Amino acid sequence: MQAKSKERDNSQFWAVIIGIDAYPRYPLYGCVSDAELMEKYLVEDLSVPQDRIQCLLGPMGQKTADSSTSPTRANIIRTLYSLIDNPDIMRGDNIVIYFAGNGTLYDADAQEYYRDKVPPEVSIASMRSIKALCPMDHGAPDDTGVRNP
Repeated sequence: MQAKSKERDNSQFWAVIIGIDAYPRYPLYGCVSDAELMEKYLVEDLSVPQDRIQCLLGPMGQKTADSSTSPTRANIIRTLYSLIDNPDIMRGDNIVIYFAGNGTLYDADAQEYYRDKVPPEVSIASMRSIKALCPMDHGAPDDTGVRNP
């Protein structure tokens, strides 16, 4: 007796893929190619439709960060919010967020920026540190002149 094969409906998948090599101070090598391999895996092996995958890539040699597909802080936030605002994404759909790039650690107690962003039931002191992913423009001033965290 032949076993029934389960067919997956991978149109239920959505993805944001971020790969950054082009950090001004601490460049990396291989993050963009890793991100591209993840995209290829989703499309070719899992049959995720290409239009459900958003890629933000920062390859070496990229001089400007003003493209809508550059992995800047503003573009990463905009892309993540687009998942919330997308009426085609339904409850139960799968969302893959893939990041290849630098990360950092902030002393939570020393970060005045986070004081009003932490729910009252969470003690900042108990958090000790905040782990963060670094956008391509990490440390650069934003449009208001404030340094990107």
